[in-house]
Amino acid sequence: MTHSEAHVANWKILVVAALMVGVLGLVAVSATAADDTASRLDRKVKVMERVLDEVLIQSPNVVVSARGVTRGLVLEEYGALFTLEASVGTDMFVFAMPEPPAAPIGGGDEDRIIIAPDRPHRVGREDEWLEKSNEKRAEQYAAFKAELVDAIVDYGVTLTELRDDQWLAVFAFLDSRPLLGGDGGGRLALKVKMRDLRQHSAGALSRDAVKGRVIVEER
Repeated sequence: MTHSEAHVANWKILVVAALMVGVLGLVAVSATAADDTASRLDRKVKVMERVLDEVLIQSPNVVVSARGVTRGLVLEEYGALFTLEASVGTDMFVFAMPEPPAAPIGGGDEDRIIIAPDRPHRVGREDEWLEKSNEKRAEQYAAFKAELVDAIVDYGVTLTELRDDQWLAVFAFLDSRPLLGGDGGGRLALKVKMRDLRQHSAGALSRDAVKGRVIVEER
């Protein structure tokens, strides 16, 4: 190999090496960028969890066992999914407690007589209370559903790492209160495309319009 040929060969090696370094650098940068994007999205999902938890705590329409009942995760082909648990309605089970006995009559403990409660009358009051409680619970359920929709519309757009075609979904597992005639629990699912939330945020969709695009599924 002549000196000129060796020089050309070395030059080719340097070019190939530079190209390899460049490609590896791009791969590393892409991997780092992907990791950063995933980390940012994970942090925002945790913030959204706290937002939904606060909705539950502050709501006058539901009861929750404790803070931190909301859980969120990201599914690549779907979007962001949040689950939570709550009991709709805040009435106490007044009629679950036995009715106190009537006042005793008689002159002393030895001849004390207890008058049994008027059971038919109590049943009538129970039925009336249950009817009113169920009506109020239906109102509270509708109000709670509206609270969740508002939270999705107001805060869902912060998940900027999601694509336009991905979903933001909230699944609520609701205690139907069997003592009030429930059948073992209800399910409420709310979901909306990120595209719709971004259009609302940009002013292209009104608040009522984007709320209308929130898909509601109830079971």
